[in-house]
This record gives sequence, C-alpha cells and structure tokens, in this order.
Amino acid sequence: LYQKIKGNRISIYSILSFVIAFSAVMLLLIGKLSNSTNAIDHFDFKIWTYLFILLVGILSAATMVVPGISGSALLITLGVYTAIVTDVVGNILDFSVLGYNLQVLIPFGVGAVIGIFLISKLIEIVIKKYVVQTYSAIIGFIIASAIVIVFEMTDQTTAIDFKDQTPIYTNLINYLSGNVWSVVIGLIALFFGIFVEFQLFHYEFLV
Repeated sequence: LYQKIKGNRISIYSILSFVIAFSAVMLLLIGKLSNSTNAIDHFDFKIWTYLFILLVGILSAATMVVPGISGSALLITLGVYTAIVTDVVGNILDFSVLGYNLQVLIPFGVGAVIGIFLISKLIEIVIKKYVVQTYSAIIGFIIASAIVIVFEMTDQTTAIDFKDQTPIYTNLINYLSGNVWSVVIGLIALFFGIFVEFQLFHYEFLV
C-alpha cells in the first residue's frame, strides 16, 4: 500500500485521512473495551426499529469492505452485538423463534447488501479522485487493526464461548509464560508470513 503513494507529495489532507481512519478504529476499540453503550439484548419491533437494524447493516458493510475495521467491535460499540449475533445468529437453527430472527436478519441483510454496493462505489470514486488520501486512510485502518487484534486475543482455556473468555492483555505476562509453545509457533508463523508476503510483493513487480 505504501508503494501506491510512494513518490507522491504527502499533504496535510493525507495525514488527516490517516489520523481520522486510525482514530475511528481506536474509538471502536475503546467503545468495545469500556462497553459504555447500553447494550440491547432484544428488539421491540416498530418502524424505527427496522430502520435502525437496516442502518446497522449498512454500517456493518463497511467492516466487510474497508480493511482493518472490526465488525464485532462496531456492533458492541453500537450496543447490538448480543441482540444480533448472540441471540439471532447464535440461535439461527432454533425454529421456535424463526419469525423473530427473520425480522432481524432481513433488514440487517438488506442493509448489508446496500452498504456493500454503496461503500464499494464510494471507495472506487475516492481512489480515482483522491489516491494518496484514500490509501493513507486504508493504511491507518490497517495499522489500527493490528492493535485491535492484540486486544481481541483471548485465553481459550477460561471459557467455552469466545465472548466469555478472558482477554490476554489483562494478564499478558502470565499468559505468555504459561503458553511458551503457542508464542514460539506464533512467532514462526509471523516471520513466515512476512517472508511470503515479501516474495509475493517482489513477484508482483517482476511480472
């Protein structure tokens, strides 16, 4: 991505794009960690409820199209993770609540489809008109996502369900010392991934 903007003049607008993108992901992370939003665990369906779920679907589409944004962090920050993921997606095969699940999934799915097309088109337009600023923002998203990944790692031995597992960062030293082989294998995978990426990068420019 850096090669896409290398050689271009880095303006204040490019730096601002990076900062805004980086900050947006960090705010989602802070919102998820603080869980300051009053979480919704059940929807009472009215006209505005369907519109709200539709809007959440559109916003969720951004996490599918734009690299670096955590979908779970977005839903948790908006306070609807339990109502959509845990209660509906997690119980998708419970046909006794099929009617309720469909009332959530249909507007959410429609919103996601609309969002994917709109955001994809928007990205296509801004990349053509604002190349450096757009790639600066994407780099901001990706760097921030690396930080988010660290905070989303959990100790799988503490609970069966991911949402109940203890985050590693709360007791990092003890976790690392008690999972030496996991750390070693993780580091090997990291460096192997970096090596493969560099090989693919050079191959792309050779061809």
